[in-house]
This record gives sequence, C-alpha cells and structure tokens, in this order.
Amino acid sequence: MAPLTKSLKQAVFFNKTAANSIKLRFMQNVFICLPVLLVLSQAISARPLVKIQQVRALNYPYIKAEVTVSKITPLLNLNHTHFQIFENGWQVGHFQVQKVEPQRDPKHLALLVDTSRSILPRDFRAQIHAAREFVRNAAEHDKLAVLSFDDKANVACDFTADKQVLDTCLAALKQGGKRTALYDTILLGYQLVEKLRQSQREQIRDALVIFTDGREENSIIKLDDLLRRAERLQVPIFVAGTGHRQKLKSLARLAKISGGEAYHAASSEDLKKVFHLLSIILDTNYLIQYVSQAAANSEDGRKVNLEVRVSLPPDAEHPNGTIDSDSYTYYLPEGVSNTAWQKILHDERLLFFAGGLILLLLLIIILLVILRRPTREKTSAPQDLQAVVPLHTEKLKLEPKEQKKNQPRLLPNQYHAYLIEKEGPHTGRKYRIQWNVVTIGYGEENSIKLDDNAVSLRHAQIERKDGHFVLYDLLSENGTYLNGKKLLRPKPLNDFDEIQVGLTKLIFRQG
Repeated sequence: MAPLTKSLKQAVFFNKTAANSIKLRFMQNVFICLPVLLVLSQAISARPLVKIQQVRALNYPYIKAEVTVSKITPLLNLNHTHFQIFENGWQVGHFQVQKVEPQRDPKHLALLVDTSRSILPRDFRAQIHAAREFVRNAAEHDKLAVLSFDDKANVACDFTADKQVLDTCLAALKQGGKRTALYDTILLGYQLVEKLRQSQREQIRDALVIFTDGREENSIIKLDDLLRRAERLQVPIFVAGTGHRQKLKSLARLAKISGGEAYHAASSEDLKKVFHLLSIILDTNYLIQYVSQAAANSEDGRKVNLEVRVSLPPDAEHPNGTIDSDSYTYYLPEGVSNTAWQKILHDERLLFFAGGLILLLLLIIILLVILRRPTREKTSAPQDLQAVVPLHTEKLKLEPKEQKKNQPRLLPNQYHAYLIEKEGPHTGRKYRIQWNVVTIGYGEENSIKLDDNAVSLRHAQIERKDGHFVLYDLLSENGTYLNGKKLLRPKPLNDFDEIQVGLTKLIFRQG
C-alpha cells in the first residue's frame, strides 16, 4: 500500500477527505481550490512532474513548446537553467524559457458540453455553472467555442471573444437525446480548431475542454481515428469527468497522448473546482522557444521526437533534487525537406565542425608561409632595408648610413626587375626589385610601401626562385589580383603582367 499511496500523492489522485485539506496558492493571487481530482487510469495514475502540452511548428525552424511543471500545483519560479531540450536525441544548445502571459499569449478553447440524459440533472447544472465561471475567468483576448452533444454533435457557439455571447450560449443549453455522440463531437472540435488555425498567421495556443461522464454510444468515429488525429494536430485535451470513472478510461488515454490531462470530480460540487484548476493550469505554462535542426537529423524527414528534462534543486521532500522528463512527437510542416545540403546548412553542429576545420587549415597555411620566408640579417636602421628607389623622383635618394661589417650593400645600378605604378596615388612611379624577396604593403617595413588605404599592412610578396619571380598573397584583407583574377595560390610572373593590390595597379617588367 505504501508505494501506491506515494504514487497517488504525486498524481493528484486524492480521496475526498484528503482533498478537503489541500489549498492551491499562486504567488500574489489568493486562490483556495479544494478539488476532488482523480486521474482516471491506473496506467497514467502517476502524474509527471513535466508535461509537454503542445508544440507549435508552423513557423519551422522556429519552434514553440508549451510545458507544465508541477508538484501537485504548478511551479512558477523556474528559468532556462532548470531545463534541457533534446530533438531526436540531439541536445538543443540555445533556447529561451519564459512564462506564458495570458494577455500576451491568448488561447483558443473549445468547450465540449455533454447534454445527454445520461448525465444526472444536478451534475448537468453543476457543469453549466462551472463552464460559465470558466468563461468569465478567461483572458480578454481568449477565443472560446461551445459544442454540445447528445444524439449528435452541435456547434452551439463558434469561436468568439465576446464573453456575454458565450455566457448566453451556455445558459441556453438543455438536456436531451437518448444517446451520446462523444467521439463525433471531439472530431468536430478538432475541425473547428483546425479551421481557426488556417485563418491565423501564427499558431495560437489551443485546447479542447470536455465535460462528460465518458459514455459513448452513437458516434461514427472510433477512438483509434481520434488518436491518429491527436498525433497530427497536437491539440491538448482536458477532461472534467463525472459519474463512474471506469467509463472515462478511453478519454484518459486520448488526453494523455494529446498532451492534456483527465480529471474526475467525485461529486457535482467539485466540478467548479476542477474548472478553476484547469483555468490555472492553462495559464501557468512555460513557453520554450528555439531554432530546430530537426530537418537535418529526422529519420523520415518529418517525424520529430522532442524531449524536455527538468532538474530541480534539493528540497525537504527530495534531498537529492528532482529530475523528470517528458517526450512528445510532432511533425514538421508540409514542404520541409531534408536534402543533404539542407542537413548541413541547418545543423549547427556540422557548421561548427566545418568552421573549426577551416580555421585549422588557415593556421597551418600561416605557419607554412612564416616558415618559408627567408631570413635576412637585421640592419641598424630601417632605411637600409629599403629596396625601392623611385626612378622618376630626384628628391627621393637613399643616403646609406653606417652599416655593419657583414651586411651586403645595395648596388644602385643593379636590379633584377621593376614595377610600374599604372593606377594609384603615384601613377607612373617605378619601383626596383633588388632583393630576392620583396614585400608590398602600407607598413614602413615593406620593401614597396604604397599610400593606399585599401592595401593591408603586409599585402603581397614577390620572391625570386630559379631565375623566375613568383607572386604571393600574404593573407591580405582585400586580396591580391593577377591579370584581373584573384590570386588563390602563388603564381610565377611574366613580363607585362598586371598586379592589383587594393586600388593600386602595378605592371611587372623584367630587368
């Protein structure tokens, strides 16, 4: 008996005596609710800590998931550090968690009211009274519809935010009929919600709320049809049941699969309390938002398994903390495919790996360039390394300073090749290439210094090898161009080749 008692406590599965001692308190609101709540089936009697109610994937890859976290009553002080999100086994790295705000996040609810004569008159009056109170407590922008059912399903009032119209509609319902078309009415509720979704640019929170004793006698639709539709539409179903709870087992299964919950009121007096609790649960969810990569890792391209895990710190009841999770299967919208390229582009893990690989290759290239550069002896003054002598300017003459013993002197009339500035700040200027390695850039340490803001500090390099001159790009910001084409690897220079660095164009001539 001890394990069963503990399970019933976690599941909000109380007897009437225990229920009279429980108070629901929510932050600044003074709510006292003493419902007699019985979860309907032994298979779902242990109510989870975490419950995924709904997943909105209409605007894929932007996903919104509604999650309820509760220990008998909903927990309202959680943040993203308490949550972990997984899609098809892959952890979602970045997501946002915020509380649902009734005024900011309106909902669409279809109320399904059993008006068959299988309901006791006092229970019928109680459920009408509870439904009217439920409507009055709805948020300003919420839209509700009223469906009644006995021998057949009827739309008593289509979706509207006018509470006066809804109240009048509920007050006008009367009992009648000899049979109950419960499943046909649930299908009609699904159809109304689906029609409303198609008229909305963004998917809104929606749900079905059913008042019934669970009797089903006159429907064309079968339970299996509703279960398949529940998986496709992802509309949570909440059941407030009266009468014998064994008749509510099928509805309990449907509510569980849809992401909702089923409750049983032991007496007609408790129906109002059940509806009060439902209105609280529907407005105390957490909204989890993230960018999905499901199209990249879904096996069949559309079916996605979402798992939400919650970790809570230790408390008096659980000294080691609490960890619970819930799974939910949703389907990607029509038209979302998972080709090989889309898998790569939508999967941030593959993009991160590819980016790291590219950075590693760039680092290797930089090291190779540095290691291949020939070493030159340092001079006492930077002017001694200047290998450029403008031929057309008399003002710029090198006056070599005192040099070290073993430093080679420049021969003023000996050079291997030269560059002519075709376009740039000093058009027509000639630059002698007197070293085996000559660098081009705007820095003072370069062999050829260009007054061009588009040129990098060390932009390009010309190196003499086996009697030929080879052009290199030194990982410049704007690139180096040879004869109008971007230089992607070192290339040998020929007479009259055009070199572009930044906005400056140079013509290479053999000496």
